Amino acid sequence: MNEQGTSFQLHLNNQVIQAFIPMYGQHNVANVLPGAYIAYKLGVSLEAIAASLYSLHVSDMRFQLVEGPNEVILINDAYNASPSSMKAAIHTFEQIYPTRKKITVLGDIFELGAESERLHREVGEYLQGKDMTVLTVGDHAAIIAEHAGGTHYADKHDAIQALQPYLNEECAILFKASRGMKLEEMILSIRQEQTK
Repeated sequence: MNEQGTSFQLHLNNQVIQAFIPMYGQHNVANVLPGAYIAYKLGVSLEAIAASLYSLHVSDMRFQLVEGPNEVILINDAYNASPSSMKAAIHTFEQIYPTRKKITVLGDIFELGAESERLHREVGEYLQGKDMTVLTVGDHAAIIAEHAGGTHYADKHDAIQALQPYLNEECAILFKASRGMKLEEMILSIRQEQTK
C-alpha cells in the first residue's frame, strides 16, 4: 500500500498477476476479489481484469482524498460508519503517509442500539497506543475520546478550531462517522476558510 492505492497479487486458476487498485486497504482488496473471480469465470483475461481494477473510481466520501489548505491531506470517509469500518479506516490511515502527523476526527456511529456504549468504547480502545491525535464530535463519540486519550468537542465548529494548528503540509486528517453526523461539512468549512 502506498499513497496512490494498494498493490496485490491476483491468483486465479494457477495463474498470478500483479494488480493495483486506486483504493486503500486490504478490506478493499477483499471487496474486489469476488468481481475479479466472476469476470474470470466469464472469460475475461487476468490482464484485462488487472487493467480494469487499476481504473476503479472510489465514490465520494469513501476514503476520498480532498485538497486542503496549506497542503494538508484531508481524507473524507464520512459517508457512513460501523465499528468495524471505523477500525479498518484507522488501520488503513495508520499505514499511509508515514512522514505526516496523523489526526483522526471521529463522530458518532449510529444505529447500534443497546450496544452503542460498548462498541464506541472498543473503537477508543483500538486507538490506544496508536501515533495519532484523536478528536471527536457527537454524543457517543465522547466515549471514543475517553478511551483513546483523545479530546472531545461539543460541536463541529469547536473541532474545526482545534484543527487549525494541523492545517499544514506536515499533517494528514481522517474524518469518519455515520452519515447523519455530516462530517463532510467540516471539510467544506475548512476548505472555504482557505479561499477567504
